[in-house]
Amino acid sequence: MQLTLDIHLQARVQGILDPRVGLTTVQPYQSAVPGPLPVGTPLNSAAVVVEVDSGDVLALVTSPSYSREAYRDDPIALDQDIVNTPLVNRAIAKPYPPGSVLKALTLCGAVTHGHHTLGERFACAGHLLPDNDKVLRCWIFREVYDWSNHTIRFGHDPDAVEALTASCNIFFYQLGRRMGPRVLAENLRAFHVGDYFNLGVGAEFPGSIGAFDGSNTGADLNEFDATIMGIGQGPIAWTPLHAANAYATLARMGVAIPPRVIDDGTPPEPHETSIDRRAIAAALEGLDGVVNNASNGTAHHLSLDTGREPIFNTPGMHVWGKSSTAQAPPIFTDNPPRDAEGNRIPIRSGDHAWFTALVGPEGGRPRYAISVIVEYGGSGSRVGGPIVNQIIRALVDEGYL
Repeated sequence: MQLTLDIHLQARVQGILDPRVGLTTVQPYQSAVPGPLPVGTPLNSAAVVVEVDSGDVLALVTSPSYSREAYRDDPIALDQDIVNTPLVNRAIAKPYPPGSVLKALTLCGAVTHGHHTLGERFACAGHLLPDNDKVLRCWIFREVYDWSNHTIRFGHDPDAVEALTASCNIFFYQLGRRMGPRVLAENLRAFHVGDYFNLGVGAEFPGSIGAFDGSNTGADLNEFDATIMGIGQGPIAWTPLHAANAYATLARMGVAIPPRVIDDGTPPEPHETSIDRRAIAAALEGLDGVVNNASNGTAHHLSLDTGREPIFNTPGMHVWGKSSTAQAPPIFTDNPPRDAEGNRIPIRSGDHAWFTALVGPEGGRPRYAISVIVEYGGSGSRVGGPIVNQIIRALVDEGYL
């Protein structure tokens, strides 16, 4: 059996995700405000690297994993570890809310299905509902950002490219609401959300839209569901491999190639999707801005006490990408402790940190798609971005770039 995995790249990525390296432990620089987990807490994670031209999976890492000795000696302990779930391959088998990584796909679907015209602008007041600023808010409508909004930030109402660059929730709430659940579901199925990839290397989660019943039609969803699905929240779940595969489809300008781990000698067949090519070009421009726009790109730099530090700094490489700080359900023990008001105290809570990227030589096209998730890591840019940066360096060191 021939695998597409590169053992050297796989080992490098596994090392990058090891909490002892420090990128997957809670660090002070990772959040503008302190999170629920103390500094030094190890964080669980996964990473996928896909070659754009072939769909070959070059690295597929889940952390923590387990040894054969640990499984032999105490498999029950591994199975009952509800925080670390070492028996689950997070890269392909664990459902996660996509968060803002999905916004590029929302844009493509809205244009493809006639619910948005490129160049159209939406006002961002910081909240979608005029008379209620407590729900459906933009991520910058917070005290730490002086209750700002993207109309103020840009000096005008943002268009699609600007909204993706700055990750404006209000813009993508509008697109989700316009599209409705059925169109959103149809668009996501075009990116193979809801599909098993049949990799042949263990259990897979196919992705879900709405109920976990395999229908993935959106028929059981309503307008509010569609609104929050526009930013990758609500009744939708996928895996890091789905994210990398979707971005690889964008890199191919709408040509889908099924990812594979087992090379049986027969290359997978590409097929043209109906995704609007102008929308893909706009999405790629927005993903470029996320990383390379110094003023508004949400993954351009880290703001530290010592000044600005670029998140991506591999010489000669061009990166397109998107972060997610995705709201995640808390984890409770069977008999959790309670606070003074009687509320259950979780053992894990907060947001999952995503970063999904495309990378290629400066001046060239994207060659590889990378997706990283860090469970309860918080900021996608601050936590996931530096990890992707190190994976890009590993690709360079191994001769891929």
